[in-house]
Amino acid sequence: MAARAESKVQEGLRHMQEAEKCLKSGWFRRADHDGAAQAYNSAGNAFRIAKSFEQAKAAFLKASDEQYHCNSLYQSGKALELAGQMAKELKQMEEAFELTQRAGLLFRENGTPDTASQVFQRAAKLAEGVNDKKAIELYAMAVEMFEIEDKTRQAADTLGKSIRLMVKHKQYEDCISHMQRQIELYQSVGSYPPICRIVVGLIVVHLAHGDPVAADEMFKTAIAFVDTFACRQSV
Repeated sequence: MAARAESKVQEGLRHMQEAEKCLKSGWFRRADHDGAAQAYNSAGNAFRIAKSFEQAKAAFLKASDEQYHCNSLYQSGKALELAGQMAKELKQMEEAFELTQRAGLLFRENGTPDTASQVFQRAAKLAEGVNDKKAIELYAMAVEMFEIEDKTRQAADTLGKSIRLMVKHKQYEDCISHMQRQIELYQSVGSYPPICRIVVGLIVVHLAHGDPVAADEMFKTAIAFVDTFACRQSV
């Protein structure tokens, strides 16, 4: 196993040298950024197989830079994603979610919101427990992308993940506004069962926020909603 890892490291180093040669320019030779990007990516994969994650991360970052130079935003983002995965393997969690966020931004710039939304969610998951404030921000970015794609149910579900973090940190005002927005999204697609849970949750949040009047109003709303929902189910 050690021999195979060493073999892959040497393979990665050869690809790194190949990339450097591609970038050399002169009077009669222009730098080949596309070739360099492919060589750096191959190096990253070889280092990854060898579990030399620091070298793999560096190679994927270089691959991303070269892809960006070639105006290939999508491929640049994919290389950044891989660099983020290497940072995760190294337990460098802050760098992991930052690199993954940068990948999401490139996918958004590239006009691929579906991919961007998934990557922002992965970045948010990486940020949880490390920087919950950033995780909430990243979930919001994912929600925005889902809405652009008219994926309303996914947007509402993702809002729930940020709401959970807001409750954890007692950000009750933001939590209330997000839960109200979540209700609106579920209503727009006729998804009523989740709304029942959210309405009950709103009562609890209002009480935790020290606002029994708002909690009582929400309780009345909950009763009215349950009656309406029962009528819908019986039709």
